[in-house]
Amino acid sequence: MQMDELIVSEVQKVIHDYADGQDGYEGLIYLMYKVRGQLVIPLYVGKSEKFGKGGGNLSAKIKNIERNQHKFCRWGYGYAYHLGDLSAVVCTGHPEETVH
Repeated sequence: MQMDELIVSEVQKVIHDYADGQDGYEGLIYLMYKVRGQLVIPLYVGKSEKFGKGGGNLSAKIKNIERNQHKFCRWGYGYAYHLGDLSAVVCTGHPEETVH
């Protein structure tokens, strides 16, 4: 759970920046990679934005990050999020209707 703790810690910086009306952070950039010997092999680079689709609102993907396992900064377990979508493909398939 070190990754989860690190994401929560770093997203808190973005949330505080938003609450203070500052422009120090735009969101969180993340990298999925694998290590092969001395090589770090990037597999995926993504960004979870500070602002939501409405413009000036805090993104639902980072809001309440400590309790938000569904979206969890785009790595969430909900459908259409990284872990949820991968699990659906591997384990159960995609549902007929999407729930966001």
